[in-house]
Amino acid sequence: MKKGKPNIILLLITFLSFALRFWKLASFPVSLNIDEVVIGYDSYSILKTAKDQWGSFLPLAFQSIGDYKAPVLIYLMVPAIKIFGLNEFGIRFTVAFFGSLTPLLIFFLADYFFKRKEIALIASFLLAISPWHIHYSRATFEAILALFFFLSGVTIFCRSIPLKGKFWWLSGIFFCLSLYTYHAERIFIPLFLVVLLLVYFKEIRKNFKNVLVALIISFIILLPLASIMLSPQGQTRAKSVFFTNDYELRVVKFGEIEKRGGISFFEKILNGKPVATVSFLLKRYLEYSDISYLFFKGMNYTPDKFPAIGLMYLFELPFFLLGIFKLTQKSLTKDKIFLAFGWLLLGPIPSALSNNSQHSLRSLTLIPIPQFLSALGLFTFFNWFLNLNIAENLKKIFYFLCSLLLLSSFIYYFDLYYVQFPYHYSHYLMYGLKEVALYAWEHHNEYEQVIIDPDFGLEGKNITGIPFAYLLVYGREDPRVVQAGKSPYEFENFSYRPVYWPEDQKLKNSLLVASFWQLSPEEVPAEQIVKVVKLYNGKPMFYLVKTK
Repeated sequence: MKKGKPNIILLLITFLSFALRFWKLASFPVSLNIDEVVIGYDSYSILKTAKDQWGSFLPLAFQSIGDYKAPVLIYLMVPAIKIFGLNEFGIRFTVAFFGSLTPLLIFFLADYFFKRKEIALIASFLLAISPWHIHYSRATFEAILALFFFLSGVTIFCRSIPLKGKFWWLSGIFFCLSLYTYHAERIFIPLFLVVLLLVYFKEIRKNFKNVLVALIISFIILLPLASIMLSPQGQTRAKSVFFTNDYELRVVKFGEIEKRGGISFFEKILNGKPVATVSFLLKRYLEYSDISYLFFKGMNYTPDKFPAIGLMYLFELPFFLLGIFKLTQKSLTKDKIFLAFGWLLLGPIPSALSNNSQHSLRSLTLIPIPQFLSALGLFTFFNWFLNLNIAENLKKIFYFLCSLLLLSSFIYYFDLYYVQFPYHYSHYLMYGLKEVALYAWEHHNEYEQVIIDPDFGLEGKNITGIPFAYLLVYGREDPRVVQAGKSPYEFENFSYRPVYWPEDQKLKNSLLVASFWQLSPEEVPAEQIVKVVKLYNGKPMFYLVKTK
C-alpha cells in the first residue's frame, strides 16, 4: 500500500464512524432510557452545584435507583451538557464522541497485532460499521467509554514494548480510568492484566523500573476506588446483578435425589447445588460462542419470527471462521496468539457472572477480537482472490457484487435499527415519558397534585419507570431545589405511586397519569381524559386524567 494512502483511508473510516453515531442522535433511540436521564441530571447537577442530585459533593460513587453509578462518564458529560444543554443530544454526545474515535484505536492495535496496514484498516472499518458498537455508542452507556479507555491502555502497553515500557505508566492510567468507568471492567481488567503478565513476562522483567512506576501511579489512583468497592455502597451493584439472583438458577430444584434415602456421598455431590451452579455458569459462559447470537439475532431488535440481526453482520461469518483457521496456522507470533485467545476466553466472564443471559453490553470488551478475526479472514480471502488467474472483468463483477452485499447489509441494519426496533419496542425505551413530563410541567400549577404511576406496559404492569427523573430533566429543575428536599423524588406537587381509579377518582382537582391498565377508557369518563400519550407505533399507552 502506497505511503500516505492508509492515513487517507483511516480518515474516511473515522468520518464514517462519526456519521453513523451522530446522524439523528437526538431522535434515535426514540427516547432517553432510565440510565440516560439519571446520569444526565447528575451531570447537570455537578455542572450547576458541584454536587449530585442527592447533595453529595463531587462523589466518586453516584447514588442512583437501587445502586450506585460509576463517576467518570458523569463528569466527562459536563462540558457537553454545558454546551448543548440538558437534552437528548447533550446527554448522548460524550459517549457518541468516544465511540466514534474507538475505530482509530482498533486500527493501531490491529496494526501491532498483524503488522499489515490492510488488515488494520479492515478491522477499523468493521468496528466503525458494527451493529454491536453503533447501538451502544448512540446512547449513554458507560461501557463504550470504558472500552475506549481499556483499548487505549492495551494499545499504549503493546506499542511501548519496543520502547522498553517507556509509556506503561500512561497505559496504567487508562486501565484505571476504565475501572472507574464501568462495573464489568472491574472483573475483566485484572484477569486481562494477568494474561499480559504471562505473555510479556520477559519484557516486563527486563524493564521492571518502568513497571514499578506504572504500578505506583496506578496504586495511588485506585486507592479511592478500593475504598468504594469495599463499602456497602460499592457492593450494591455487584450484589444486585450477580448470577445467584438469576431467576433461571433460583428455580432449579437442587438435590432432588437427596430426598430419597440410601444414596451414596458421591451421588449427593453430583446431584447437589455446587455441581448445578457450576453447570449453570458454564452454560451461561458458552452462550457467548453461540453462532446464532453472534450473527443472527443477538441485537434483539424485533420479536421472534421477525427479521433480526446479530452482533455482527451475516456476511462476516465465513471470514470470521476463516480468520480463526488462519490464527491457528500461526499467522501471528506465539505471544500475540496467546494474547488474542486469552482475550477471547476472558471476554464473556463478567457477563456470564451476571443475572442475564447473553448480555451484549457487559461483554463489550470482547468486541475487538471478533473484528480482528473477520479482518484477517477478509484479507486472506481477497489476497487469494487477487492472485487468481481470471479475467479482470470477472474480478470487477465480483467486486461489484461484494459492494452490493455490503450496501444491502447496511440497508437491512438501518431498517432494523431506525424502523423496526422503535416500532416494536418503544415502550421498553420509555417512549412517552418525555411527553408526559412536558405536559405535567406545563399544567401542574392547575392541580393540587399530579400523581404518576411508575408501572406500565402493553401486556400488564411489566415495566417500571422512574418518572421523577424525566420530570427533572425535561423541567430543568434547579438542582439546588432538589438537593434541599428530603430526596430527588420530592419536588413541586408531583408524586409517584400506583393509580387506582375507583379510589383516586374521589380526589379533588388532581391529575392522574397511568397506562390504560389503570385508567381504562371504558371506566373513565371521556370528558375527564385531558391527554392520551401514544407509543411510537401509535398504540395508546399513557392516559392523563383530571379528577373533579
